[in-house]
Amino acid sequence: MTLSPIDEHEHNFDNEAAIDQPTVSSPSVPTINSLASRPKPSREERLELERERLVASLSSGNTDHLTERIAWLLSRFPETRDSDITLQLRYWAIFEPELYAELEVDPQAMYRLTRLTSITRARAKIQNSFRLFQASHEIRQRRGRLSEEARDRNAVSTPPSPVLTVYADESGKTGSHLIVGSVWFLDPRDTLTLWNRIQTWRRETKFEEEFHFSELSNRTAPYYHAFVDLVLAGSPLISFKSISVSRTGVRHADIALEQLFFELLKQGVAHEHDTGRAELPRRLLMIKDREEEGSDRILLSRLAERLTHASSLHFEDRLKVRSLESVDSRSQPLLQLADLYTSSLNRTFARSASNPTNPKDVFADFFLDRIAALAGATTDAVLSGEADGDLHIHLRL
Repeated sequence: MTLSPIDEHEHNFDNEAAIDQPTVSSPSVPTINSLASRPKPSREERLELERERLVASLSSGNTDHLTERIAWLLSRFPETRDSDITLQLRYWAIFEPELYAELEVDPQAMYRLTRLTSITRARAKIQNSFRLFQASHEIRQRRGRLSEEARDRNAVSTPPSPVLTVYADESGKTGSHLIVGSVWFLDPRDTLTLWNRIQTWRRETKFEEEFHFSELSNRTAPYYHAFVDLVLAGSPLISFKSISVSRTGVRHADIALEQLFFELLKQGVAHEHDTGRAELPRRLLMIKDREEEGSDRILLSRLAERLTHASSLHFEDRLKVRSLESVDSRSQPLLQLADLYTSSLNRTFARSASNPTNPKDVFADFFLDRIAALAGATTDAVLSGEADGDLHIHLRL
């Protein structure tokens, strides 16, 4: 087919707020010490460095990546600076000539050609962030007016708040205490990083079994200990929070557990805010180990309603409940971590004394002592409420 003439003025729209991320090769992983000693560059410094790299790529004729190709076109065809449609057509004709030629006979080729949105983002970054190959004065004025209108529309909008991610589990329905334990991540990217490290460790150790306290044995104990060490060594913004109540006088365990979940999340958010580790506003994502689908749905629905009300009452509406979910812990190592933590607490509350020959007792002592030590306390001090640190807190009702 042949392309019909297009009134380009109708298609000159502003995408200046959208900026793509440059494609870079994966560098070697720096050490923690090197990261700590390296000052974080400012946004202006990062942009200047990217600008210098782009100019160097143009000078060398490198057009391997989208941004470099768009810069090459803008530098050589001034008419592409005023119209994204012209830029798109020129991009296809030069860098994807085979697919572009197919447009004459195959409209489906449009789906394989580089999208206008991608081309527009690259153009906007080069012109607006790098200040290179500017559009004509008339077009810049027009885009400026559109940009101001967009900013006015978005002035009342609030950018998304950071996410608090919580993995939780419950224990003690047949024990002396009802317990809810949880693992908190202040940066959701840490959950992906830790998950990848766990998968690498599994491949290296060839240990593919799931981590469940009930299945811990003398054979698997070394892997459980190594798993805890792996988590604590590479997760600086992790914390462990738990809450418990004596079963004495509790007639309805499900009602009590709902209250424990609510108090743990409400007081946990307050703790993170008050200590400055994760100040509000925040969005809350909680993932709990699945018990029974029906009861979990009721529990999570009631929790969402109560937490929304608590946000209004205690946090000036600065806590938003993003999602509360129940998930099967199979293939979920971070939920399995919450299981190990919660079950270790249950083991400690249920026993009269630790048995040094029992692998479950040994592991519970090891796990709780490790996180208590990192919090600068002892397990007894944490569980009694005498110690309150950033890494490990225990609440009692």
